[in-house]
Amino acid sequence: MAVVDLDRIAAMLNGRGVRAVVEMTGGGIATVFGGPDVRDAGGDTRYTFLVGPGWFDGPGWTLARADTADLGWGPDDSGDDPDAYTAAGPQMTEADIVAAIVARYPRSVPHDAST
Repeated sequence: MAVVDLDRIAAMLNGRGVRAVVEMTGGGIATVFGGPDVRDAGGDTRYTFLVGPGWFDGPGWTLARADTADLGWGPDDSGDDPDAYTAAGPQMTEADIVAAIVARYPRSVPHDAST
């Protein structure tokens, strides 16, 4: 078990050319939304992937953190495919998590940013 910085994960993804942002998704839960977004048939915005759950250590929904014992990532599909969810390893670092996400969702990374 390790605590990771979700803001850093989002920044590292952005540095790789993958659009990523941390949002509060209700009840103080921190979630990273990543990759291109599209509208689904119901008109809701969906992202390529989500990373979470986490929490906020700072005021006003700042300092997003997550415990690798609970952290994972998968498609923004409202949980329609629970087998598509990948759990973080207990000792994964932010860099390990970003590398795993980029490997899992290569179409989110512009070709020139993935090298």
